[in-house]
Amino acid sequence: MGYAEVRRRVRIAQILLLAIVVSGTFYVTDIVVGGGLFSSPYRVTVELEGAGGLHGQSTVNYRGQQVGQVKEVRLSPDGVVAEIEIDEGIKVPMDSTFNVRNLSAVGEQYINIEPNTDKGPYLDDGSTVARDRTTLPMPMPQVLADAQSLMKRIDIEDIETIATEADAAFGDGAADLRSLTIEMEQAVDLMLTIEPDMVRTLKAAKVPLSTVKERAGELRTTARNLRAISAEIKRATPVVGHLIATAGPVVADVHELWKETEPVLTDLLSTAGPLAKMSASRVKGLRHWLLWLPGQLDAMAGSTRGGTGRVLLVPKVLKNCDYGIDRRDPHVTTRRTPDSTAKCSSTNPKVGQRGAQNVPIP
Repeated sequence: MGYAEVRRRVRIAQILLLAIVVSGTFYVTDIVVGGGLFSSPYRVTVELEGAGGLHGQSTVNYRGQQVGQVKEVRLSPDGVVAEIEIDEGIKVPMDSTFNVRNLSAVGEQYINIEPNTDKGPYLDDGSTVARDRTTLPMPMPQVLADAQSLMKRIDIEDIETIATEADAAFGDGAADLRSLTIEMEQAVDLMLTIEPDMVRTLKAAKVPLSTVKERAGELRTTARNLRAISAEIKRATPVVGHLIATAGPVVADVHELWKETEPVLTDLLSTAGPLAKMSASRVKGLRHWLLWLPGQLDAMAGSTRGGTGRVLLVPKVLKNCDYGIDRRDPHVTTRRTPDSTAKCSSTNPKVGQRGAQNVPIP
């Protein structure tokens, strides 16, 4: 092998080594580190009320996957502004909610995007997310303060008493406790299974429950009335019991009477059927007759004196003067303008003796 051949192979090896180094650098930078050498992310401005643990290089997640990172966090006149970059090709609906979440107990935070729809419009470069579509976690100092306040309210002696009583109650009942725990787990699983049905039931019960709330006063009045009725029934129980005890023979007698009169009642009802149909078409006349009859009977009863009555018979009935107008139907109750020119045209002095034609004239 000559010198030229060796030199050529060395150069080829150097070129291959350089290509491997460059390719490895691109891979590590773009895939592992996430440098995005060949991508063009778009920038979005997120307005926040505060961001204690959010900083540059914090991750941005969408549907559980990292899709970008926070580039800058700066103060604004009324809060904090976070500039984030989202990878090219990731479509985020503008109606999404941007939640700041805790990443660790030391205070690190990240942004988690939760879409409210899978349709557009979508965010693009330069878009701004308003503060009302962002949320912040509870500050860790507040959590620690609440936990400390809770611990201060716990009485150690009460805990010791509970532990002592629990030991005395269960003792060696470890097996029972395990069974109870298993049953509780099964109950929880059952609750999770029927949760959708329970939610639908509660939503459907909202309307009747609201109605019950609105009618609370009427329901209380009804309850008081039912209580009074129950008290009356309780007081009348002896009378009702006596009535039930004595009703047996009466029922037997009524049954025998019904058996005896059944044929007659059947014929009577068969005959009364056509009469009832005929009466149905003359209800107005029957009503008028029933209203008129009691007064007439009362007048007839008062016309007697000492057990005898006087009857005046008029053998010739004179024709009454009709004043030249038509009689109105008594069932028509509409108003009608009176006719002031109507008068009796009869010249018979015995007709309309108290009429307008016989009024004394000065």
